[in-house]
Amino acid sequence: MKKELNFLLIILLAASLISCTTSKPAAQKEKPTHPVYVDEIEEENIEPVNNSIEDTTPKGFIYYDTPPRKINETVLRYPKFARDAQIQGTVVLEIEVLTNGKIGAVNIAKSVLPGPGGLDEAAIEYARKLQFEPAMVNGEPIAVWVTFPVNFFLNLND
Repeated sequence: MKKELNFLLIILLAASLISCTTSKPAAQKEKPTHPVYVDEIEEENIEPVNNSIEDTTPKGFIYYDTPPRKINETVLRYPKFARDAQIQGTVVLEIEVLTNGKIGAVNIAKSVLPGPGGLDEAAIEYARKLQFEPAMVNGEPIAVWVTFPVNFFLNLND
């Protein structure tokens, strides 16, 4: 009986450790973005996005007094292939906002069209051009992770 209880305790402990390490970061919802159609961009000149930056900010809960706030806008490129195929949807990114307001690591939480020239890559390209006011704790900037949706929708009535 004692061995069975010990075994159950070990399983419960392992399950709680797994749930702690896989929890989502504290998320700050951003206003949805809308695509701007830029036909002048040559699809052949698009280089794959390098997303190999190591995460430097812990992804667990991080308390802050003031959330990060997006302070600039940039062009969201709707890839020609996706537009021609009428592929639409929302790519959900997890972005690391550093203490200087720049973007650190970017992870895809919800994919729509992966691969070179896809919506995922266009969303990452868009996010990397953004600038934020960093999150603040006691008047000091801190790095945090935020959930950032990027919407790709076509006006099919035209």
